[in-house]
Amino acid sequence: MKLFRRIRRVCCLAAALMTAAGCCLAETDLRVEDRGLDLSDEISIHYPAITGTEDAALEEQINEQIQQDNRIREYLARAAQLISGGSLKTEWTGGITGEDLFSCTVSAGGALETTRTTHAQTGSNIDLQDGHEITLQELFTDETEARETIESYLEEEVAPDMSAHLQNSEVTPMPEAFVIEPAGLRLLYPVDKLSTLNDRAGDIRIGWTS
Repeated sequence: MKLFRRIRRVCCLAAALMTAAGCCLAETDLRVEDRGLDLSDEISIHYPAITGTEDAALEEQINEQIQQDNRIREYLARAAQLISGGSLKTEWTGGITGEDLFSCTVSAGGALETTRTTHAQTGSNIDLQDGHEITLQELFTDETEARETIESYLEEEVAPDMSAHLQNSEVTPMPEAFVIEPAGLRLLYPVDKLSTLNDRAGDIRIGWTS
């Protein structure tokens, strides 16, 4: 289908841009470590942090961006409020790709804002050379066309195969939150737009060669 050819063209372009995004960082003991706070069996906030860079200021900037992107300070403040009763847990996945790209997803569940139990997913895509957040515009030569192509794919190929039992199943417009993975682009939806059968925030992966 023409749609798939267009998806392949824009996604392969993104993969090429990722590979060619400048020279690699100087040799360092660069790694990702787990940080967090465990207050009880029901309250546990964990998130990733970069360590081992040769530039302390850059390392601080990157870790600040990770926390900002993923609402870590909000969750820590909320956890303190729930000490007398309530549940809030976060966990993360992700890592370093090609030595100069860090991507992660933070999954948070529990009483995130009110007493009602809910779920949210957030993500980071950070250039480790200068600490800036990678945007969708940087991945494609024409962001507008890319969005239109992806949304057409979501409406024509993904939406028809979704379960009719989902409480929320709005695949378009595509969400602003996304994560760059080695296999493709992972779109992260708010739970009130797309949710799984167990009421967790949904996500959709689009392979670089879909």
